[in-house]
Order: sequence, then C-alpha cells, then structure tokens
Amino acid sequence: MTAVAGTGATASAKPDGEVGVLARACTTFYMGSGEVYFCKTWNWDGNDYDGSWGPEGPSDLPGGTYLQRREDGRKIDPSAWSGRYYDRDEVLFRVCNDLLGGCTSWW
Repeated sequence: MTAVAGTGATASAKPDGEVGVLARACTTFYMGSGEVYFCKTWNWDGNDYDGSWGPEGPSDLPGGTYLQRREDGRKIDPSAWSGRYYDRDEVLFRVCNDLLGGCTSWW
C-alpha cells in the first residue's frame, strides 16, 4: 500500500520579511484508506519562525499511523500530532505507517 500526501490550501512561504505576519498552510495527508486534514502556522520574527501545527477536524487514519517532524534538517520521530515550535528556519511534516510500508512526502 502506498502513502500519498495531497496539497490543500496554500499560504505564502515567507511573509516578505514583515515582522509579526502570521501565515498558515494546510494539506490533507492520505495513508491507506484514511486521511487527516493538517495545518501549520508560522510567524516571521525578524530572523526565524515561530509557529504551531496540528490536525483540523477528525482523522480516520489507520492504526499505527504516526507523524514525523523535521526541524532545520533534524528529524523528530515520532512527533506529537500537535504542538508549537520556536526559532526555526524550516519545519516539515509527514505521516508514516510501518504496517502499510511507507511515509508520505515531506510537507
């Protein structure tokens, strides 16, 4: 079984250098026959980003599915399904399931 990530709503990648501008992006992660709508926010504070992440609404992902997070190239496995981050340049997410044999693409 292959895992796929679809892209949902989009937001600007960098708020044009404006300090304090909150941006938000969402996607739908698909795993097996289930899915979860997942969002992240980021706020440019002048030299890096602060933000949050988490699912929005119900999830019907299959058992054994977990979230991975990558902050500035460092993988956090597994990650909490929601939380906050501070002082990062890049934060990416994907969902994995060892029983189904794969992970979605990093988003």
